[in-house]
Amino acid sequence: MRTSASAVLLLLTVPAWAATAAQNEAHEAGHPAEDRVPVEIAPAQQARMGIKTVRATMEPLSYDVRAPGVLKTDEGKETHFHTRVSGWIEEIHVDSIGKTVRKGEPLFDLYSPDLVTTQSEYVAALAIGEPGREVAEAALTRLRYFGVPEREIRLITKRRAPKRTITFESPISGYVVEKNAIRGLYVTPDVHLYHLADLARLWVLATLYEADLRIVGVGDRADVVLTYDPSHRHPGRVSFIYPDVDPQTRTGTARIEVDNPQGALKPGMYATVELSKSLGTQLTIPEDSVIDTGQRKLVFVRTSAAAFEPREIQTGPRVGRRFVVVAGVSAGEELVTGANFLLDAESKLRAAIDRGDAVGAGHGGAGHGAPPKQP
Repeated sequence: MRTSASAVLLLLTVPAWAATAAQNEAHEAGHPAEDRVPVEIAPAQQARMGIKTVRATMEPLSYDVRAPGVLKTDEGKETHFHTRVSGWIEEIHVDSIGKTVRKGEPLFDLYSPDLVTTQSEYVAALAIGEPGREVAEAALTRLRYFGVPEREIRLITKRRAPKRTITFESPISGYVVEKNAIRGLYVTPDVHLYHLADLARLWVLATLYEADLRIVGVGDRADVVLTYDPSHRHPGRVSFIYPDVDPQTRTGTARIEVDNPQGALKPGMYATVELSKSLGTQLTIPEDSVIDTGQRKLVFVRTSAAAFEPREIQTGPRVGRRFVVVAGVSAGEELVTGANFLLDAESKLRAAIDRGDAVGAGHGGAGHGAPPKQP
């Protein structure tokens, strides 16, 4: 059957599994399977064969996903702390991994000859007054470039005296992932002293099957449920879908961002991600009405009380035990759900006989009224 221009336009411009209008017109684009023919079976024989039918229906659908996940720190809220000047650590204020710190809390005290010299220049310029203003501003700028906290600068300015050691502060609130700072250690700018992570928001990396990846999208709402506390749900949103798929497990990864104001969520915890996405109103059929040949999908449509037509269809996502139909059937048509494989075998056999295939003719014999072969 020739495809109408309006059907072609709809199929090209509307997402396949979301276009209700296209689905209603999809039957015009469907066609009987070329290697099968319609089958007629008396109603009494249908009951003995176990043939059952169900109608294709339009219904609102939601795609539900439950996926395992693991919590980790937000990489955008992690900090690696280095000094910008060389010196010796004289005192440690944050001395262990796992310790929680707040922004502005002291991490360690550093003695640096460069810092002492710059402070002295700054204080001396301040003592001169207006003639030393430019020198003082230059020295103050160097102190800030060295990473000296504003609290220390205010103290130096107030005392008009350099400090032997400078206290460096945490740039974020979080916890200590890694600590290399040791009392007495000589450090340079390339030495990694602290790795800090903010836990106010965490990432959940959820493992999704390939079929889920084409449904789940950035911005979708998700609930994070801890395995030990299924009664409490932590709302979050999908912020990123990783572009690769594991070649062995055939799974991909989605990143869900979830707020953690009370600190109940910890990096490394296992969780279950639950996501439900509305697909709108779709044309659906039960999965047991579909015959999957590996290259295409077929159904048998009842066209009269005794007649069944084989038809090739195109399907969208599978939701539960139903398929979304893109093309091939229309709402209200009756599809065979029981004994459809028997119908398929009979349809192929009769198609072979009609074509005059050797196998079909030999198989048909007297059963289909073919004349016996002469010796």
